[in-house]
Amino acid sequence: MMLFTSCDEMKTFATEDPLAYTFSHPEAKRVLQIVVSEAGLGLEDVRARAGLHPETFHRVVRKLAQFDLVTVRAAPGAKFRRRRIAMVLEPSEKTRRMVGVLRRLDRVVAQSETIVGQRTVQSLAVL
Repeated sequence: MMLFTSCDEMKTFATEDPLAYTFSHPEAKRVLQIVVSEAGLGLEDVRARAGLHPETFHRVVRKLAQFDLVTVRAAPGAKFRRRRIAMVLEPSEKTRRMVGVLRRLDRVVAQSETIVGQRTVQSLAVL
């Protein structure tokens, strides 16, 4: 008996599973890598280093926060300036483990370039 999976079912899985989401969204992998490698970076610094449009960045951060992979907090010692307070993006406990898994998955994709194609490697393997 063959089991077929519709594209809609795959989309649902990728949006409900943190590993599937981050693996299939290179921009999310870049954000996680930056947050894990440099603690205490401000939101704008992370966004600029990831090279993301502000709307895309905020959508990715919201999704990562829903999966409990990042937390947005006020910067230590931050004070209000012009009705704003400096915010930092911090990884959660499971983020470090997940980034390790994502790096291994990226290596598998990169090593399988002849099978999956160069375009797939370039779009997915970012870590």
